[in-house]
Amino acid sequence: MNSTRFVLAVSLWDRMHGLLGARPRWNTNTVLVLAPCKSIHTWWMRYPIDIAFVDERGEVLYAERDVAPWRIVSKFGAHFVLERPSCADPSWFKAGETLPLALYGRV
Repeated sequence: MNSTRFVLAVSLWDRMHGLLGARPRWNTNTVLVLAPCKSIHTWWMRYPIDIAFVDERGEVLYAERDVAPWRIVSKFGAHFVLERPSCADPSWFKAGETLPLALYGRV
């Protein structure tokens, strides 16, 4: 995931909207970060997406590629979710992997 650009979606509207309306060819080096988030839906999506649920320490709890439209996926313990339109790029996050990206809560 070298040169990956992370785009934060932290407002309620941005998290609910997610990748809806994004073109399927959205830059595959760009990953949407939904925070806080422990559940996503793919209602009204026109294409599959790749997802990864991550806890507050940056550990990937669950990852799935090619999540089809009209699904709901959630993971207990997740603090944020990573999303991108599915693509041929074989690199994606895997369960158990620790990312150098973490949410630390309030100061």
